[in-house]
Amino acid sequence: MQSEWQTRAGSQSFDAKRSELERLKQGWDQLPNVRLRKLDELKAHHRQLQMEEFLDRFEIERATIPSIGPGRKQTLSSYGIETAADIKESEIAKVPGFGPVLRSTLIEWREAVEARFRFDPNRKLDARHIANVEQEILSERKRIEERLRTGSVELRTISGRILAARQHMRPQVEAAYARYLQATADFEAAKN
Repeated sequence: MQSEWQTRAGSQSFDAKRSELERLKQGWDQLPNVRLRKLDELKAHHRQLQMEEFLDRFEIERATIPSIGPGRKQTLSSYGIETAADIKESEIAKVPGFGPVLRSTLIEWREAVEARFRFDPNRKLDARHIANVEQEILSERKRIEERLRTGSVELRTISGRILAARQHMRPQVEAAYARYLQATADFEAAKN
């Protein structure tokens, strides 16, 4: 009876859902700090972001790269490698027909383009990067708020189910307890 009570009328499912909702609320409370941290990370990566923007302006299709003709450029494009910013050893290695020599040629071209980059610390962060951070935070806020809304409904449902189970099981539990008390009294009487 005790095991059935714990399974059907115990508070474990309610407590677990409440803990989940408390963690979500803590996450929601931390969103302003997460936003500031992400914006600080953008500032810390300002040079790298400027470099990526610079490299992204150099299209492979329009470049003159030794041993990389229109066919190979098309192959690179089909694998998402379209600008100097996309040229990374790990990505080129996935492209069939691009062995060490061609990979080296592409890396050298990227490095030559990269050598022309000049970092401007006075240039503001690209508004798109800031907007991406704001969008991420907004999406996370909406996701958490939705989970909190549905979670509160789930919590009420769980509570109702537990209360109904307790009400349904109460007569059985009281009868079992009464039998236990009677058996204990009978045992004590038999001992004497």
